[in-house]
Amino acid sequence: MFLRTGFKIYPNPTVDKSIKISYHVDRVTKVEINLYNLLGKVARRCFQTCKHQAIISSATILITGGIYILELMVDNKRSVQKLVVQ
Repeated sequence: MFLRTGFKIYPNPTVDKSIKISYHVDRVTKVEINLYNLLGKVARRCFQTCKHQAIISSATILITGGIYILELMVDNKRSVQKLVVQ
Protein backbone atom coordinates (compact mmCIF):
# COMPACT_ATOMS: atom_id res chain seq x y z
CA MET A 1 0.00 0.00 0.00
CA PHE A 2 1.24 3.45 -0.82
CA LEU A 3 -0.01 6.85 -1.75
CA ARG A 4 -2.63 6.33 -4.39
CA THR A 5 -1.95 9.52 -6.34
CA GLY A 6 1.15 10.95 -4.69
CA PHE A 7 0.72 14.14 -2.76
CA LYS A 8 0.30 17.84 -3.44
CA ILE A 9 1.77 20.87 -1.70
CA TYR A 10 0.05 24.21 -2.20
CA PRO A 11 0.75 27.00 -2.57
CA ASN A 12 4.24 26.24 -3.79
CA PRO A 13 6.11 28.54 -3.68
CA THR A 14 4.65 29.97 -0.51
CA VAL A 15 5.09 33.55 0.63
CA ASP A 16 3.37 33.52 4.03
CA LYS A 17 4.82 30.15 5.17
CA SER A 18 1.36 28.61 5.23
CA ILE A 19 1.02 25.38 3.25
CA LYS A 20 -1.50 22.62 2.71
CA ILE A 21 -0.47 19.04 2.01
CA SER A 22 -3.05 16.73 0.50
CA TYR A 23 -2.70 13.00 -0.12
CA HIS A 24 -4.77 9.85 -0.52
CA VAL A 25 -3.91 6.43 0.91
CA ASP A 26 -5.65 3.06 0.53
CA ARG A 27 -6.41 2.42 4.22
CA VAL A 28 -6.04 3.88 7.70
CA THR A 29 -2.32 4.11 8.34
CA LYS A 30 0.38 6.21 9.97
CA VAL A 31 1.82 8.94 7.79
CA GLU A 32 5.10 10.64 8.68
CA ILE A 33 5.84 14.06 7.22
CA ASN A 34 9.38 15.43 7.30
CA LEU A 35 10.66 18.77 6.05
CA TYR A 36 14.40 18.90 5.31
CA ASN A 37 16.64 21.82 4.46
CA LEU A 38 19.10 21.42 1.58
CA LEU A 39 21.80 20.25 4.00
CA GLY A 40 19.62 17.24 4.89
CA LYS A 41 18.80 18.44 8.39
CA VAL A 42 15.21 17.98 9.63
CA ALA A 43 13.50 21.38 9.88
CA ARG A 44 10.06 20.02 10.93
CA ARG A 45 8.53 16.60 11.57
CA CYS A 46 4.98 15.45 12.24
CA PHE A 47 3.00 12.23 12.35
CA GLN A 48 -0.60 11.63 11.47
CA THR A 49 -2.91 8.64 11.37
CA CYS A 50 -5.28 9.13 8.49
CA LYS A 51 -8.30 7.55 6.92
CA HIS A 52 -7.79 7.40 3.18
CA GLN A 53 -7.16 11.08 2.58
CA ALA A 54 -6.22 14.17 4.50
CA ILE A 55 -5.36 17.79 4.09
CA ILE A 56 -2.80 19.10 6.53
CA SER A 57 -2.70 22.82 7.00
CA SER A 58 0.16 24.47 8.81
CA ALA A 59 -0.68 28.02 9.80
CA THR A 60 2.98 28.84 10.31
CA ILE A 61 5.71 26.33 9.63
CA LEU A 62 8.25 28.61 11.32
CA ILE A 63 11.07 28.28 8.84
CA THR A 64 13.08 30.88 7.00
CA GLY A 65 12.92 31.50 3.27
CA GLY A 66 14.66 28.95 1.09
CA ILE A 67 14.29 25.61 -0.64
CA TYR A 68 13.19 22.55 1.33
CA ILE A 69 12.43 18.91 0.62
CA LEU A 70 9.10 17.64 1.94
CA GLU A 71 8.97 13.87 2.47
CA LEU A 72 5.90 11.70 3.10
CA MET A 73 6.57 8.25 4.56
CA VAL A 74 3.81 5.63 4.34
CA ASP A 75 4.56 2.02 5.31
CA ASN A 76 8.31 2.69 5.06
CA LYS A 77 7.96 3.97 1.49
CA ARG A 78 8.69 7.58 0.72
CA SER A 79 7.62 10.23 -1.71
CA VAL A 80 9.34 13.61 -1.90
CA GLN A 81 8.71 17.04 -3.38
CA LYS A 82 10.50 20.37 -3.35
CA LEU A 83 8.98 23.25 -1.35
CA VAL A 84 10.02 26.85 -1.96
CA VAL A 85 9.50 29.37 0.87
CA GLN A 86 9.96 33.01 -0.19
